[in-house]
Amino acid sequence: MGLGYMGYLKIGGQNMANPCFLLCNTTGLEVQVNPIMSTAVFGSGWSNAAQVTNFADNQLTYEGPVEFDLQGNTTVWNHCKEWGITNRAYPKSVELSPDGSQVYSYTYANIANWDGVWCQSMSLRFAPDALSKASVTGVAIKRTSTFADLQYFDNTNGVGTPQSPVNPSPRNLNPIPGWNTTAQFLNKTTSLAGNPILSWDPTYDDTEYPIEVVDYNFDITNNTKIIRTCNGKRVPAAVLQGAQNVTGSATLYREGGVIDPVLMTDDGLNYSSSYWFADDTMFQVDIGGVFTVKVPYVLVTASTGGVRGQNETSTRTINFQGVGNGVVAPILFT
Repeated sequence: MGLGYMGYLKIGGQNMANPCFLLCNTTGLEVQVNPIMSTAVFGSGWSNAAQVTNFADNQLTYEGPVEFDLQGNTTVWNHCKEWGITNRAYPKSVELSPDGSQVYSYTYANIANWDGVWCQSMSLRFAPDALSKASVTGVAIKRTSTFADLQYFDNTNGVGTPQSPVNPSPRNLNPIPGWNTTAQFLNKTTSLAGNPILSWDPTYDDTEYPIEVVDYNFDITNNTKIIRTCNGKRVPAAVLQGAQNVTGSATLYREGGVIDPVLMTDDGLNYSSSYWFADDTMFQVDIGGVFTVKVPYVLVTASTGGVRGQNETSTRTINFQGVGNGVVAPILFT
């Protein structure tokens, strides 16, 4: 055993192509035993009646969250994009170690073998005074465990190197502080016309009193299905990805207040329908001028802006659902 700094998480493509060490905070790809219990009766007395006396082994999976600092390094960004969005039906190769000695490998070699780690869900968190975080809940049905035979006193220089250390140019991308991102709810019509703001209300002067995004987050769920069959093996048969669900929220601030987008309509008087329409509203994030995250069709599901405490900032929180149009995904990484 060793100390936490000796642990690592490495991710790569097929056969660990283009590998990189993530700035990992925690990992949780743990074996899920879930034994199958019998609750049958067999004539016990009250002094020896155990609820379970007989059980059978279940098929094993390896599941749990992996949290890491989000980076603007191209290799890291592309792995995240492919894992959760653009190539989500396919797994990634993952190698992790809690101490630099015991190594767990989930190598994606051949999709026909159903090896590697699939992305069940991915959460992204952004706040101005914190590092941007990604948390991926992964699932695998196969792994190998080895010992590197690297004892504490032998582990002089370790096995990994960080991606883009010491804040290289372009600055503040490795890792990404929340303040180095720009998030906006945009009206597609005005944005495509070269005026990238949301038309909240004709009486608002957004140039003088702009709406600022205080913090925001995305939650991407792939509705992953583990296919278990009667195959004579203690290994499930397959891992399939369901329909993708995208939700998120953003906290907004504006001097003079932020109007409620659910009730306010074009004329400011008719409350019969939403002012924000999913077919004309998108949420777009620019990360350091290098990468973007976009929810192309935003459906507002809740809007809260109640009374705050004496010294708390008055803000409005918008909860939203990313919906699809049958052509593009509900969230895009570019």
